[in-house]
Amino acid sequence: MKMNETLDEYYDLIEIYKDLDSYDKEMIWSIMQTVKKVGEKRKKDNKLIEES
Repeated sequence: MKMNETLDEYYDLIEIYKDLDSYDKEMIWSIMQTVKKVGEKRKKDNKLIEES
């Protein structure tokens, strides 16, 4: 059930993204990259805390 909800959310995001103009797409892409980098840093920091 959770998988279907997740897929529906992704399809909704794709549909919205397709209708954006190039400036908005660029902004969204930049935000997604920043969120990914922050998430990776958080995982790395948490791993270092657990190891100490």
